[in-house]
Amino acid sequence: MRQHVNFVLFDMTKHKTLHTIGGMIIALGALALIIAGSFSLSWSIRSSHREQVREITQQQDIPTTDITIVDGVFVPVLVVISPGERISFLNTDQQPHTLVCGEDTDVIEPSMNIEQTFYVSGEYHCSLPSHTNTIIVR
Repeated sequence: MRQHVNFVLFDMTKHKTLHTIGGMIIALGALALIIAGSFSLSWSIRSSHREQVREITQQQDIPTTDITIVDGVFVPVLVVISPGERISFLNTDQQPHTLVCGEDTDVIEPSMNIEQTFYVSGEYHCSLPSHTNTIIVR
C-alpha cells in the first residue's frame, strides 16, 4: 500500500505581496497618525496664539466698539472702524451663540464678552446662526 505525502510548497511571491501590502497598511496608518497629530498640534498652537494675542491687546489702550447680541441679533448691525481697533461682542441672551467672524469661530456663553482686534482693512461678516453683522475696517 502506498502512502501519499502531500507537500505544501510555500509560494514566496504571494508571501512578498502580502508582506508588502501589510507594510503599506502599517505605513499608511502611521502617516495618518502623523497628519492627525500635526493638525491637532497646529490647531492647538493657533488657538493658544490667538488667546495670547487677545490677552496682549486687552492690556493696551485700543479703541473698542461694542456690539451686543440681543434676542439673537447684533446691535448695531453695521460698524465702521479703523485698522487696529477692537470689537467687543457681548451676549445678553439666555443661551450660548456660535459667533463666526472671518476665520475665527467662538462660542459666546450668556453674559460672556469676546473681543477681537481687526488689523487689516476690508469688510468682515460676523454671523450667528440667525443673523449677520458687517464690520468695515478702513
